[in-house]
Amino acid sequence: MADTQEMTLVTKKQQPVKEIIYQDIFHLQETIEHLHAWSELLHSLQTFFDQKELPLHKKKIIKDYHAYAQLFTIFHQDYQHILTTLDEQVDDLRARPKVRV
Repeated sequence: MADTQEMTLVTKKQQPVKEIIYQDIFHLQETIEHLHAWSELLHSLQTFFDQKELPLHKKKIIKDYHAYAQLFTIFHQDYQHILTTLDEQVDDLRARPKVRV
């Protein structure tokens, strides 16, 4: 029987290269795009809270404040979920085996 010896593929700085498939990169990109989808809402929230115009329309402000508070609550829950997902994806990539040739 022939003795085959496996070698680990390394970078120029002698760091082992991990196995990362295209699907993993695609999942990370999807998660980041999910975060980018919130940018328009966050811009609207910033615009609302930056308003300094006078006279104040108290009824409109109360109504808008309530609506934006609900939107922010939804955003915050989704943001926490996305952070957890990203942490899991990165941990999975870190745990990948080294490329052997």
